Amino acid sequence: MYVRFFRLVPFFLSLIVLSWFLPKMYLRATIGESFTISGNYSPIAQDFILWEYTPSGITYRNANGEKLSQIGARKLMPFFFCRDGLKNNLFPLHLAGRSFSYQDALVNHHFRIYPNKVFTRPMPLYFLLESAPQTAELSLPDDILLFENNTVRFIDCKTGQDKKEKGEIFTQALLQSGVTFPIQLAANNPNPKKRFDEGLFFIDGQNKLFQLKQVKGNPFCRFMKNTFAKLPLALFVDENVQKKYYGQIVTDNDIYLIGY
Repeated sequence: MYVRFFRLVPFFLSLIVLSWFLPKMYLRATIGESFTISGNYSPIAQDFILWEYTPSGITYRNANGEKLSQIGARKLMPFFFCRDGLKNNLFPLHLAGRSFSYQDALVNHHFRIYPNKVFTRPMPLYFLLESAPQTAELSLPDDILLFENNTVRFIDCKTGQDKKEKGEIFTQALLQSGVTFPIQLAANNPNPKKRFDEGLFFIDGQNKLFQLKQVKGNPFCRFMKNTFAKLPLALFVDENVQKKYYGQIVTDNDIYLIGY
C-alpha cells in the first residue's frame, strides 16, 4: 500500500518530541529535590547564618538550626544586604569599636570558601606572575614553579627544560628568608586579568607562613610573622582593590584573613 510521505511527518515529529520530553519527565519523577546549604558570616550575630536552597525558596537559619525570618536574617547581614540596611536605618553601623557607613558596605569585598576546595589538594604546580611588569597588564609566565624536597624548580612550558639558574636563585632567597623545607602548602591567584599581583603564599616545614613574589625577575620572599601549631587545611589567595588582606587560611577550627 502506497503511503504519501507527508502523512508520516506528524508521526516522526511526535516521536522526536516524546524522545525529548519523556526522559525529562522520568528524571523529574524519580530524582529527589535538590538541596544545598551555605553560610554567610554575620558580624552582628558573630556567627554564621545558614542559607538552605530548596525548590520552594531560601530558608535562613542560625548556627543552632533555628529558623529565622527573611527580614530578621537580612538585618543580621548588613554588608551583604546593604540596601536593606539603608532602608531600615542601620547605618552608620557600629561594630568592634568601628563605624561603617553605607558607602563602606557598598565597597565591601565578599569571598566564598567551598568545602571541596578545602579538602581537595590541587596539583602542586604554580604560575609565579611578574608582580612589576613593564606594561599595565599582568601576563602568564613562560615557566611553571615547583617545590621539591629542598629546592625550587622552574620548568619551561615550551621545552620542558629545567631553568636551573633561576631555580637556584629563588632557592637561596627562600633559605635566606628563614624558610625550612619541605614546603607543605602553597597557593596563589594566577589570573592575569586581576589588577595587581601579590605573588604566592606558602607554609614551610615549621608551619610558618611566607610570601614569595617575582619582582622584575628577582625573588622577593618574606616571613609573614605567623606560625601555626598545626598545618592548615587550605590556603587561598584573593587580591582585592582595598588591599586590606591577601587571602584566607582555613584550619580545623577557624578561618583567618592574611592581613597587610
